[in-house]
Amino acid sequence: MCMVEYFNCTIIDINCLQCISHTKCYECTAQYYVQEYPNVTAICQLCSAAITGCENCTSTAACDACLTPTYLASGSGCALCSTFITNCKNCTDNVTCTACVDTYGILDSLTCTLCSTMMIGCKLCPSSTVCTGCYSGYFLNGSTCLPCYKGVDNCAICSSGTICLLCNSDSYLSTGNTSCICNSGLTKVSGLCGPVGCASAYRFSSTTLCLSCNASLNFDYVNSTSCTCKTGFVL
Repeated sequence: MCMVEYFNCTIIDINCLQCISHTKCYECTAQYYVQEYPNVTAICQLCSAAITGCENCTSTAACDACLTPTYLASGSGCALCSTFITNCKNCTDNVTCTACVDTYGILDSLTCTLCSTMMIGCKLCPSSTVCTGCYSGYFLNGSTCLPCYKGVDNCAICSSGTICLLCNSDSYLSTGNTSCICNSGLTKVSGLCGPVGCASAYRFSSTTLCLSCNASLNFDYVNSTSCTCKTGFVL
């Protein structure tokens, strides 16, 4: 009497569902296809290894489903979302981006734009209005970035809005890293260290420049780095 012969298909390949002999698989689990080596064996291979970005396939000739949301179907294969939308990481179709690569955020469904061009100091952002990470010299304040000196006066690099790691060269850190103390001959103005008598200042590159001097305290403007007493007054 002849009996049905049963095979342990997983001995051939752990991803083999059904086989026709001790060496040949003919059906694999999801994400795998049958790779046949004539007169030798037939085993399971990853679709993504045979076709870039492919999740499910039955052969190396065509992909049945791509690895979403990073890839989209393109002909018989798969293409990265960035192929259709520049700097796009995830998408639902070739005109709708849902996530951009690092340092880029979604301006609209068709455009990924540098976070720093949409929000000053922003390094990481999911959209044009929400920042999740800032460049050095800025700290995250809610969903936007502020210069470190807006948190700690005259701070150049900070870990938060209250802790400074490095002061501008015209000042030095206090004990506890909570403030920057202006060097001799300078005074705090506009969150920076400016010349004595300065009423308004801004930071350009590595220099603090004075915009105006305090007339109510009898100072006259000389230039961007100095103020002088009005005629008839002494410091």
